[in-house]
Amino acid sequence: MHIHNFLTTLPLLTLVPPASTHAIPLPQPQSCPSHETPQSFTLSSITYLRYEVSPPFSSPQPNTTQLVFELASSGPGISTGCAVQNVMAADGHWADDSSVWQACVERSITVGGRSYPVKTSAHFDWDAWRLSVNQTWACDESVTISQFSALTLAPSCTENKTGSQYIKECTAPDVVISATSGNT
Repeated sequence: MHIHNFLTTLPLLTLVPPASTHAIPLPQPQSCPSHETPQSFTLSSITYLRYEVSPPFSSPQPNTTQLVFELASSGPGISTGCAVQNVMAADGHWADDSSVWQACVERSITVGGRSYPVKTSAHFDWDAWRLSVNQTWACDESVTISQFSALTLAPSCTENKTGSQYIKECTAPDVVISATSGNT
C-alpha cells in the first residue's frame, strides 16, 4: 500500500465526538446556590479514545489519549463539556499529567440579574480509570463555593490493532454522583 493511501485510511481523532454542550434543562437558581444544600453531578456521553501509530509510519497527529464527557451540576444548574487529553512525547513516553487539572468549557449562572462564572475542571488517572471533577462559583466577592466528586469508571471497550496502528475506544454508562461542597 502506498503511504498516501495508508494515511488517508487512518482514522483521525474526530472518531471521538466532542463533548456535547447542549443545554440540559436544569433550573437557573433564584439565589446563589448554597454549599449546605446536597449537590450532585450527572456525567453523560463518557467516551474514551486511545490512538497510536507504530514506527516507521508517521502520522499527521501525535499518539494521543482523550476522555470527553458532559457534566451537569445540580448546584448552579448548568451543564458543560469536558475533554481531558494526554499526548505521547517524542521520546515515546506518555506525558506525566498526574497532577494536571484540565479546564472544561466555562459557563455562568445568572442570579438577581447578574452573571457569575462557573469554573469546572477535571482530572483523569489513566491507569486507574479514576475521574475527578471540581466546580467553583461565587455570587459575591465574599464567598466562593466549590463542589468536588470522584469516581472510578467501568468502561466497555473495543480495540483495533494492525501492524501500524492501535485504537482503543471505550464508553462508560451515564452516572449521577454526589458532590462534596464547601465554601471559602
